[in-house]
Amino acid sequence: MPIRKIFFRIFQVLCGIVVGIILAEGFSRLVSPMGGSEFLFQAPENAPNGMYVTDKRLLYKPNPGFQAQSRSPGYCVPIRINENSLRGAAVGEKKKKRWLAVGDSFTFAAQVSEEDSFLGLLNQSEEREFLNAGADGYGTWQAQLRYKELDKELDLDGLLVVFFIGNDFHDNQHFQNAKRKASARPSGQPILAKSKHPVLSFLSRRSHLYAHWKIYQRAKLFSQQSPEQARWYSELMLFTEREMSVDMMQTTEKVLRDTQWYVDNNLMVAIAAPYFVVEQDRSDAAFSLVGLDPQLVKPDMPTKALIEVLERLGIAYCDLTPDLRSAYQQGEIPYLAYDGHWSRSGHRIVAQTLSKCFADVDRR
Repeated sequence: MPIRKIFFRIFQVLCGIVVGIILAEGFSRLVSPMGGSEFLFQAPENAPNGMYVTDKRLLYKPNPGFQAQSRSPGYCVPIRINENSLRGAAVGEKKKKRWLAVGDSFTFAAQVSEEDSFLGLLNQSEEREFLNAGADGYGTWQAQLRYKELDKELDLDGLLVVFFIGNDFHDNQHFQNAKRKASARPSGQPILAKSKHPVLSFLSRRSHLYAHWKIYQRAKLFSQQSPEQARWYSELMLFTEREMSVDMMQTTEKVLRDTQWYVDNNLMVAIAAPYFVVEQDRSDAAFSLVGLDPQLVKPDMPTKALIEVLERLGIAYCDLTPDLRSAYQQGEIPYLAYDGHWSRSGHRIVAQTLSKCFADVDRR
């Protein structure tokens, strides 16, 4: 066979492979990931490297002056962090009451633009100004510390704590021990993730097909009772019939009481639930994945426990779950498919709910 024909055949085969991959990628974007994708895909692995720096008091905080693109299947968002380690532009002249908002990745909201986040939307409509002091993995201790750190410098008037029911009870319980370990590290060092092959990094941030493969591979590891599964088992156990530990509840109550005293009761707690609490048709798969019996699940139990504490302390709160559930039942998609954070639609719903809650507090 002439060499020209051989090369032509090879070219045809390569073109067929490329077309096949493109078609498979397109099809994969139409297919929902398997249940428990939040635990399996691990979107935080796609976070821009160096977005956080070490901090002795807070464990870590957003890197001042940092700018990058946050990219993962479903979004590509610019991230900027100002000199105060807040997401967004530099803090300008104060023109209305200024509230600091602190919480975990749901508050930092790397999945949406600043304008489309619930804080950005509130800033467009509320009589208050909200500053975004969120960071992946933050709990209530960090909310209190960040407020104390920025209160005088930024002339703050109140604190919005976004309490993620999924793991903030755990984060609050273990914070002091983690802080002791962090005290041995110098502050200000960028936190860098383990390097991985550039091709895998590229695919992980862009390819839905690769996302499905990644989820499938990790699901097999979960079936072997991996340490990762044990971690999620511990956190999701709070949503079963088993009682929450006394120590866990007392720790959260203590930090809430201390925070309430420091901010002179200018405090609002927004209660944020995981996707499987709102989108309950995804609940069974999530709990089965980590080895928990779905029949034992009481999705609202941690929220009720937190509300009991808040009402006992007289702290204003805003339960976001009912409105998110209602929107989901009407066909909206409030959570992203792969990583379980709020979508643009979810942020809009949360902003509307918080606006109503603040209006109710103002009328009292």
